[in-house]
Order: sequence, then C-alpha cells, then structure tokens
Amino acid sequence: MIGKVEKIILPDDCISTDGDINFEALNTIGVGGLDTYYECKRIARYEYARANHPIKKIE
Repeated sequence: MIGKVEKIILPDDCISTDGDINFEALNTIGVGGLDTYYECKRIARYEYARANHPIKKIE
C-alpha cells in the first residue's frame, strides 16, 4: 500500500513544543512482524543521523 498520513489526533500534553510525540504518555505498543508486541519506552533522543558526523544527543 502506498499512501500518506493526513491527520493525527493526539492529546496536547503528548506533543512537545518542537513536535516530538511522547509515546510513553500515550500508553502505546509497537508491533514487530505479525505477532510480536513491544512496550514503547523512550531511551534517548538524538539528532538526525548523517554520514561522517558524530551522534549527538538532544536534551
């Protein structure tokens, strides 16, 4: 399937001022494959990865 997300409805307190979504606050789960589920737990936030640049942590 090819498409695009047109609208996402979330509580205001789950979106930071820069648009980052707090999945932990939403009590969501992740899916891997057809039958494997994961809890969404934030580990860290990093800048966008670029070749030949060190990884920089945000916040």
